[in-house]
Parts: sequence; structure tokens; C-alpha cells
Amino acid sequence: MAPKFAELAARYGDRIVFMKMNRGENREIMKMLKLRGVPTIIFMDKKEEFAPRLVGDTGAVPEKIEEAITSFLKI
Repeated sequence: MAPKFAELAARYGDRIVFMKMNRGENREIMKMLKLRGVPTIIFMDKKEEFAPRLVGDTGAVPEKIEEAITSFLKI
């Protein structure tokens, strides 16, 4: 997942902020966002989620991530 995430960040990073978090070091954020599965991709704009979360190895796939990005950017 990391190489594809980096690829998407390189492609869209001028318009979207990509962030990743270590769950062991950020337990409070995990609780606040009610994160359960790993990986979890959350799409937010001004603290509001604008697309369904992508969770797990089958949900958080690069194609679905890019689909949500292009929908948000209206590409």
C-alpha cells in the first residue's frame, strides 16, 4: 500500500494533503476517528468526511482511492 499511496501523493499532492499515521503512536486520534481496521483511508474537507471510508486490504485499494480523489477534484 505504501508505494501506491506515495504515487498518488506525488500525482495529486499539489491539490490534496496526504497524511499517514502510526496507530501505535496516535491512539487518541484512533479513538477520536473511531478507526478499527487497518489500513483506513479517510477523505476529509474542513474536518468533514466527503466520501465513504475505505477500510482494509480489500477496501483501501489504489483504484478506489483514486476514484474518490478524482470525484472530489471533479477531474
